[in-house]
Amino acid sequence: MDSKDKSLINDDKRSYLLSTDANDLSQQLNFSSLCKLKSHTYLPKQNIDSQINRRFAKEFARLVTLMNKIVRIMAEIDPIDSFNQDKYVQKEQLRISQQILKEKEDKGDVENQKTKAKKQKVEQISQTQVNNSDGLLDSPAKQQEKKAKQMEEKKIMQEMNQNNKEKLSSEFNLMTDTLLGLKKILESIPIENESKAGANNIRLQSLWNFYKKDLLTDHETDFVCKMKTPKIILSEENLGSLRQIDQMSKSFQTIIDKATIVKCGCFCRYKKHFMVPSVNGVKIDCMFFPCTNESNLEISIENPKGEYLSKPTFIMCNPNALIYQQMVTSPNAYWLSFFLKRGINVMCWNYRGYGKSQQKWYSSSIDPYTCKQDVEKVLEFLLQKQVILIFIVIFARLKVRGKIGVYGRSIGGIASCHLANKYPAIIEAAIIDRTLNELLNLSQRRLTGQMTSALFKFISYNWKALNDHNIIQSKCFKIITTDPRDDVVENFSSLPVGVAMKLAKLQYKEDKWRQLFMCFQLIYDCEDQLYSNLDESQLSELNFRLIQSFKDTTTAYKSPRESNEIQEQSMINTMENDEETLIKHSQKIKKHTKSQLQSQLSLGYLKQRFRYMKRFQEIHQQLHTLMIMLDDIQAGPIPLRELVNKSRIRSFREFQIFLQTLEVYGVGYPDDIDRAKYANRAVITHSQQTIEQLKQLIHVYQKSISTFIELDLEHFEGQISFKNNLVVFLQYQIECFNDLIDIQSKRSLLNENDFDKITEGHLVLMKCGHRGKPSRIEEKRISRLLRKSGFIPMLEEIQYYKQASPRAKEENKNDNFDFKSPPKDPNNTPAQLDMIYENVSQKVKLSMGQHSKFLKMKTDNHLNNVDELGSQENEKNHKERKRLSQNNYPITQQSDDEHQSRIGGSIHLQKGMILGQISDNEKIIRNLPVL
Repeated sequence: MDSKDKSLINDDKRSYLLSTDANDLSQQLNFSSLCKLKSHTYLPKQNIDSQINRRFAKEFARLVTLMNKIVRIMAEIDPIDSFNQDKYVQKEQLRISQQILKEKEDKGDVENQKTKAKKQKVEQISQTQVNNSDGLLDSPAKQQEKKAKQMEEKKIMQEMNQNNKEKLSSEFNLMTDTLLGLKKILESIPIENESKAGANNIRLQSLWNFYKKDLLTDHETDFVCKMKTPKIILSEENLGSLRQIDQMSKSFQTIIDKATIVKCGCFCRYKKHFMVPSVNGVKIDCMFFPCTNESNLEISIENPKGEYLSKPTFIMCNPNALIYQQMVTSPNAYWLSFFLKRGINVMCWNYRGYGKSQQKWYSSSIDPYTCKQDVEKVLEFLLQKQVILIFIVIFARLKVRGKIGVYGRSIGGIASCHLANKYPAIIEAAIIDRTLNELLNLSQRRLTGQMTSALFKFISYNWKALNDHNIIQSKCFKIITTDPRDDVVENFSSLPVGVAMKLAKLQYKEDKWRQLFMCFQLIYDCEDQLYSNLDESQLSELNFRLIQSFKDTTTAYKSPRESNEIQEQSMINTMENDEETLIKHSQKIKKHTKSQLQSQLSLGYLKQRFRYMKRFQEIHQQLHTLMIMLDDIQAGPIPLRELVNKSRIRSFREFQIFLQTLEVYGVGYPDDIDRAKYANRAVITHSQQTIEQLKQLIHVYQKSISTFIELDLEHFEGQISFKNNLVVFLQYQIECFNDLIDIQSKRSLLNENDFDKITEGHLVLMKCGHRGKPSRIEEKRISRLLRKSGFIPMLEEIQYYKQASPRAKEENKNDNFDFKSPPKDPNNTPAQLDMIYENVSQKVKLSMGQHSKFLKMKTDNHLNNVDELGSQENEKNHKERKRLSQNNYPITQQSDDEHQSRIGGSIHLQKGMILGQISDNEKIIRNLPVL
């Protein structure tokens, strides 16, 4: 093998080094995270979480060391195999240490000397590894290192003993300076990177800019790890920079080793840690996490001029048995990073008796009343109250000018709901995450029994959370999350159910609803009984028939909204034929009113006949189809199948609560991330989606009735009364469904612009349990709701802010991204008008300047000519998009996806969407900002 082949092999190894071990190197590649440590790290001292932060510090030091190795490989100073060898040595060290611990437990104190010898060997291996890896600098003598280390440790202890309080130390400043120095050097090192055009086109950029990224999601991390590793250009200047990186990485490791000797507190700067005075002389442990990183690193009470002042802030109320110090490494840190990633400051605090928060000996550690008082003091401090720091009372103001929101999970919902209700002029958003309605209801559902209520009231002195009352009375934008399979907060004790019980206008105590509940039970019981009598061949035949049936019912019902006019007319004709069949059959029997239908229902008769049926394949198919459709009905967090399931006790009271929740929160709705957004989208969410699903269910019932009417009497054991009773049985349920549709239709809808004033709040269903973190789709849904409420800027506003001039940014620095977009070209195509009006409906502030009147004229012309759009529409839209992209027209990914989804729609649907979106052109254009 010649030298060229070897060089090609080495290039191939170097190019795909990161893709071979993506999990280990995903964090190292994000070099911008090095400087973020300054915003969220300070010298460790306290006992509360010393183990957590010691592990965090050592892990970060390991990343810095590994970054140094990667840079050396990029510069081809070290071979690629050295990385694998170092990894093997680390695994070997871990294996030896685990073996030592195991032998120590087995053999006891007798083998202590052997274990000490093995530990010394491990230390020698690690020390030789550091010495051998030093290919650029000569390390000092071991004795001098030990003496210097001991002297510095003594200085640290003396400093801490003198202050006897939390204080910013010199070690923290050294760590900060080291990280900023690393960043500066990485910005000065040039690299050779292949462009998208291929290997022939080489472009130069700095190593820092190549890997710089403020946020790295899981998808982006995987993408970065698969990128081809660039090559560092070797020169005398770059070699000097590499020597400095090597020296700084070692000094950083030394500083971390010294700092972790002392027991530590939370890894955030001490100047953002506060002890807020509360009632009864108790001090609450609080910490402020600013969302800024590099722009203003010195953020404190003494230096309040920072970018964080104009940012929104969320007060985070912890769940039970969680302190904010654990958020650094625990899975619950998800919400901390969720807010910080979206430009939201976070104010964390601990309950009394938790963390460093004080507690009086004569009072309980936590109860609803003290939690509410303490969170009020935290809010007051955040706005303008005094701070006690190092035994000195300092009167200062944080002067946070941004919007204020509150987040609470589990029992944290008690404090958050109270704060949202008591301070409507301050709190603008509330996220209530998987919390309870009332403590008494939760205890009754978790521990059933006659003495549960009395015992709870006696032990807790009749605690009352009043979450449902507080969240209804609050005027802020509300997001309520819940998990139907929550293992801690049961569905009927969750907050959405409590809110629905108070807001529902009907109690559903009439006999018709009880009869409907019994009908559902009969469907499930009979289907289960018939299903148990099927053999394998009959089961396969049933599945085949169901597939064919759903193609003609459910799919066909949904197709008019997604297909063309031919399918729509075909579906209408099918429904009309079913109605004609029902009318003819009803004339043969008699015209039934609701009371007559209810009186003729004989559920016991039907159940008895089902038991003795022999030919039940056709009937079973229809019942099985109905059961599947009923399984899909879910009122808020309560699925209908849980109420009628034979595995639990059936309760009509629970069915009443189900109907109340259905009235308030509806059946849920598809994720609005992937659907078109309109100004009144949230207003019609619950009612219209519920009506749509109920109509779909009615259509399936009507089709089943038509099937039963067409069947011969042989399928009903030759008894026409059985057939008639079965038809009446299904007709009665259709009448009840129509009543539910009338209830939803009569609900008082809010105005189009009252998106943030929905009383019951926006319900987000989750599937992560009580302690898990939301999925990517659930995270997007919550983020999207926050953006649509105006609490944080829309993505379009952020994009324009990045493209705005420095002068525009300076003029609008404190306006929370409230920038005016550049004027658009008045010669807009129809597809462009669609994009403009959708952005308007999403509250994106588009500036039309003096072209407003001309835009209205073009819009009217577009409405007149919309039917003339032909087969060349796709090509025209493609050309327009290409022209706009060349002129730097701000087309976001979100609007582009919506634009592409409309291209494939029919002309009829396009006209309907445009008529719905610009029904009031004068009002829309009048409200647009003018440059």
